[in-house]
Amino acid sequence: MDNTIFNKALLTIWTSPRKTIRTILDSGDDKYTLILVSIAGIMNALNRASGSNMGEDMSIWAIILLALFFGPLSGIISLYIGTLLISWTGKWIGGVGDHSEIKVAYAWSNVPAIISVILWIPQLIFFGDDMFTANMEKVESNLGFTILFFAISAIEAVLLVWGIIILIKSIAEAQQFSSWRAIGNLLLSVLIVVVPILLIVLIANG
Repeated sequence: MDNTIFNKALLTIWTSPRKTIRTILDSGDDKYTLILVSIAGIMNALNRASGSNMGEDMSIWAIILLALFFGPLSGIISLYIGTLLISWTGKWIGGVGDHSEIKVAYAWSNVPAIISVILWIPQLIFFGDDMFTANMEKVESNLGFTILFFAISAIEAVLLVWGIIILIKSIAEAQQFSSWRAIGNLLLSVLIVVVPILLIVLIANG
């Protein structure tokens, strides 16, 4: 895939995910796959750190460094494990995509995560430690910060939903079936992990 196709795909994936994924798959180039999931991994690592209030026990710089190091690693691990499950369960319902095609589709659904990572920059600049603590003093004591925080949160929520839609459409194209069946494919890939864990927990507690 040359840079022209890549740059165009970054734009068209938002409104024409199936057509974009088909163009990428037909190009036979997956060199951007690891980059995309690594960026998404950083975003997810920061979100997990924020959700678990890691700032209560660690400095903001330590959290950022951990996210930059372990985020890409977790993104790549998720890529291989997640797409193996999607590829496997997809075959149960008529999917024809091979593992390499599923990886590309999965990776490109993370394009909205690039924007989410960028949005972390103003949050870290303006809110600092508040992003990783339960008590958000800066946000709560400043009306302007409060508005900015909720505005960014709303954008992130939209990007999350958009990313899910792109994932569904992308998997559907790679598997060559409908979006509804793609939803089933994704649910099966989750259930095949969650159900055994729940059974083990129930048995252990029984």
